[in-house]
Amino acid sequence: MKLTTDTVARLKLPAGKSDKIFWDDALPAFGLRMQGARKSWVVQYRAGGMAQRRLSFATAEQLSLADARREAGRLLAEVRLGHDPAGDKRKRVEAVRAQENAPKAVTLGEAVALYLPKAKA
Repeated sequence: MKLTTDTVARLKLPAGKSDKIFWDDALPAFGLRMQGARKSWVVQYRAGGMAQRRLSFATAEQLSLADARREAGRLLAEVRLGHDPAGDKRKRVEAVRAQENAPKAVTLGEAVALYLPKAKA
């Protein structure tokens, strides 16, 4: 099916389904994923002989169809150049989580404030 603004607005999940991807005939490997009421733009690819990857990159509310198609084209061009956008996204998320879980640096003043009440006891 060729995704158009009208078809995207009218798409509904088939009865009994809670998740479905509607692939675009105009740009292979690009589609609209519906999960309940949520609509997300996705690309699917195989990078460097690895297993297939699927990357959701925006919701239909965040990007118009034209902008999503352009972004999908950019992501797929990265794949052709040897990059792995889904893997890169996963690494960025892991780096942020690692920073959030890293021990917080404590200043000397904070260390003294924590130490003194215990030293007096």
